[in-house]
Amino acid sequence: MERPQKSGVLRAVQEMCARLQAELAGNRDVLSQIRKKKGIEIIMNLTKEEKETILLTSEADDIWSVYTFNTALQKKLAAFAERYPDHCRLKIKDAETGSVTYEVAKAGVTIRLNAPYTEERRRTAREKAKAFMTGAGKEAENG
Repeated sequence: MERPQKSGVLRAVQEMCARLQAELAGNRDVLSQIRKKKGIEIIMNLTKEEKETILLTSEADDIWSVYTFNTALQKKLAAFAERYPDHCRLKIKDAETGSVTYEVAKAGVTIRLNAPYTEERRRTAREKAKAFMTGAGKEAENG
């Protein structure tokens, strides 16, 4: 995947994230050594509020950076990366926290907003489903 020029703000945010991840990795190494010496096994348990999904891009970039704890989304991203390696790649996998960061070509990402169901729309859908089920039941009895 060809790397486009990054805007100043996005570049600064990504550099800051890289520095923080490097610092965190260094701290984890120290913590791992302490745990090994003391025989302590600590598993990082994050709350749902702490498990975020962040989509980051700029108008100048051709990629999205997708950071997530969501396992369903992680599976979709992994499958997409395996199928389209030129358009999606795993950048960071943090086994301790369970988060991943993927870089995905903008052409591979769509954001779809669904309109909320009105009561009328629900009623219509319910009636269509009942009609379909009744018709399907009659066909099965006659079949």
